[in-house]
Amino acid sequence: RMQLFLENASEVSTIYDEDGAIRYISSSVETILGCGQRELIGKSDAENVFPEHRPIFADLFNRLKEANPDDRITVQLEYKTKEGNYIWIEATGTNCMANPAIHGFILNSRDITERRRAEQEQRMRSKMQALSENSPDLITRLEDQAISYINPVIEAYTGKNPSTFLNKKVQ
Repeated sequence: RMQLFLENASEVSTIYDEDGAIRYISSSVETILGCGQRELIGKSDAENVFPEHRPIFADLFNRLKEANPDDRITVQLEYKTKEGNYIWIEATGTNCMANPAIHGFILNSRDITERRRAEQEQRMRSKMQALSENSPDLITRLEDQAISYINPVIEAYTGKNPSTFLNKKVQ
């Protein structure tokens, strides 16, 4: 049951030695990162971290070395899958060096690529909204020949609030 649970988990659980080598990695690594457990055990996976995010990864371990066992440290970084694609992962680490059964750093990592994409899309929408709201030009968005958006400039032209025009046919 535990094996089945680990294979189908939505996160990868990893135990790292003090030197950064992987001592244990859950079998869910195959479904999330495409790698086999045997490919990573005994090795450091720092080279799989996106080059610009490697300092974040290294700093995570430096912070974990000084952390209390109750502390949780979370970072977000890009990680290369076996296919060579980068995905965003959120890794939460705990210092379990004092625990004789574990004696390592535990990292629980999950794929947050879709969440990051959605956040980026939302930021882009907000920027576009701000540009549109503050534009001196009249901007209108049509969907099925009806006005789905019109910026506040319409008020200067018509004296009417933009909400007056929403969901109305163009004619």
